[in-house]
Amino acid sequence: MEAFLEQLKGYRHLINKQQLKTLRGQALAGDVEGARKGLQKILSRKMSKRDMFINAHRGARYTKARYMKDVDYSAQFALNLKYIHKLEKMKAGDLNGQTVKVNT
Repeated sequence: MEAFLEQLKGYRHLINKQQLKTLRGQALAGDVEGARKGLQKILSRKMSKRDMFINAHRGARYTKARYMKDVDYSAQFALNLKYIHKLEKMKAGDLNGQTVKVNT
């Protein structure tokens, strides 16, 4: 269970807060396999443009607060949005054989 919760933290910038809380609660209740299956289902879905912007915003705020107090918010937001767009393209298979370098 602890390993799954640590793994779940890595997806904070890709899923919304409610989904994160639901999966965390499910794992804490003892249904870790169900939470893993739910995470895979969430990650396989296409993300709406609204969710892309919300998650990019959350990632930029988190990065600024956690690691770099003097980081430029707009630059970090742009990087997070680019990262999310690349992940969506990879999920959809729209890269036509191109290799993708995604900086995390």
